[in-house]
This record gives sequence, C-alpha cells and structure tokens, in this order.
Amino acid sequence: TVQGAINSVPRTDDLSAYCVDLDGTKLVAPWMVTFDPKNPVKWGCNNQPAYREAVLAAARKTLDAGVDWMQFDDWSLIVSAHSWGGGCMCDRCMEAFREYLADVTEEQRRAIGAESLEGYDYRAYLREQGISTAADYKARRRELPGTPLFEDFQRKSVRAFFAWLREQMDAHSGRRVPLSANSNLQTPAQQTNFLADEFDFLIGETSSEALP
Repeated sequence: TVQGAINSVPRTDDLSAYCVDLDGTKLVAPWMVTFDPKNPVKWGCNNQPAYREAVLAAARKTLDAGVDWMQFDDWSLIVSAHSWGGGCMCDRCMEAFREYLADVTEEQRRAIGAESLEGYDYRAYLREQGISTAADYKARRRELPGTPLFEDFQRKSVRAFFAWLREQMDAHSGRRVPLSANSNLQTPAQQTNFLADEFDFLIGETSSEALP
C-alpha cells in the first residue's frame, strides 16, 4: 500500500490559519522551533477556515496521487497548542467557545462571567481577572474555573474537525479512506487519546529515549 500524510502545520500564506496565544502571537511547537528559524513552522487552528482549506487541499492532492490511506500527524491540534502554548485564542475560537457555552449549565456560565453570551469574549474575561499576558495565562490557567470548559470545547472541536475531514476525503475519493494517527499507550487517558475512536488504526510512537 501507499500511505499519504498530512498534519497540523499547513504552511499557508494566509496567517489566519494559525493558532495564537493571548498576546496574539502565532504559535510554534517547542520541538519545531529549530526546524526552519527563518520561516517558522506555525501551528494550525482547526477552527479556522483557512486552515481547513489548506489541509483539505493537501489531502485532495495526495489522494489524487493515488495513495491508499492517510496518516495525520500531530492530530490533537488546538488541544496540543493549549498544553504547551496556551492557545488557541483566535477570534474564531472565541466565537466557537461562545457557541459551546450555550450548552453548559447556567452555573458554569456564571462562574466565568458568561451570564449573557451576547458579545462574550473569553479573552476579555481573562483580562478582567488580571491575566493580561500569555505568560500569565500559562502560569495560572490550572486555577481558573474556565479551563475545564475551554479544554472540553477544544476536544470537541477537534473531533468535529476530523468528522468533517473524513467526510470530505471520502466524498473526494468516492470510497472510505482509511485514516491513521500517531499515538501511544503510555498515557491512554482521555486528555491524550480523546480521539482514538475516530481513526481506523494508530501508528505506535514513543518518546522514550532509552530505547535502542
């Protein structure tokens, strides 16, 4: 078989495709900083139309080349960006989070100042709590009442992205396109393998440097 591969770094000139932190800075994964210092490999936001367009274009081009199945690397997208970079705080994520909050309890909304969802902006709420920079947010986010909600929203938005991507790839190919992801069983908890059931199979990956 021939495998295709797409991932979380779209390399598009449309800057709206990329994750940002609370400062508005485009995010680069810590392990990717040295990949291309002159043209940093910026991390994509799965809620941004420009990211979706770039990924879908790459997927279609790869499928048209005749691959049998598709691998998606760094599949946790904005969930991953939040863990190491405090993202994504782009306008589209704020809009999508506001939509998500319509389905949580009134008590949960009240805890983050979202009694009224009209015009609600989670970034503005954070600044009202004295969190004015991305560094502040990364240092204090575990104590914030909004973090569990924000992370649940992120997981659900990544799941929605892959449901959309699979639908688009299958429609383009006229068949079921097997989809894989790289993951491991070292930390099989909800926060790391929350999407495993959306893939046909996983490619094992380990971060253990002790292995030969």
